[in-house]
Amino acid sequence: MRKEARQLGLAPRQGLAPSNGAAPSNVVARRTGGDKYRDQVIALVSRQGFQVSDSTHEQDMHEASDLLLDGQGCALRIRAEKALQRWPDEFTIRAWRPACGTDTEFQKIMCGHARYALYGFADRHDRIILLRLLDLNVFRACLLGDGKRYARDMRVGTDGVGYLVFSIHEFPARLVRHVWDYRH
Repeated sequence: MRKEARQLGLAPRQGLAPSNGAAPSNVVARRTGGDKYRDQVIALVSRQGFQVSDSTHEQDMHEASDLLLDGQGCALRIRAEKALQRWPDEFTIRAWRPACGTDTEFQKIMCGHARYALYGFADRHDRIILLRLLDLNVFRACLLGDGKRYARDMRVGTDGVGYLVFSIHEFPARLVRHVWDYRH
């Protein structure tokens, strides 16, 4: 996978190669972000007729699947309302973690794991105000079919975690399978 990502121009820049060190001690803390909204997401998505269940720990850690949606892996990411105000049509995928030898969400997704992603935003009261169901098969097909079009630099936060940023408008409309929009 790392070779495919480099061919797409989506691998970490030189000097940012992953180490083979042990997993960082804050992996559990990072995972709680999506878990905080899990029940709310399950309720919203279930009302639309999808069968939603929790993934196993193994699916979460190795297949980028926080939930199962109609029996298929589904990644989950909920961001703060401030991010919605600045980047309403963008979605990010973690592509680099310092001092961690395990695959990132981007690598797992590009290897064919996780059929869907639920990507959304919550307000200051922790209510989901926008949630999109993304079809990761469409995402993968676009990147693998025309890697140069989707090549981009990684944005690295102060914590050293790197994200690839995409706009829903870069992809065919079928990328977004459903939208729950509660903005007023």
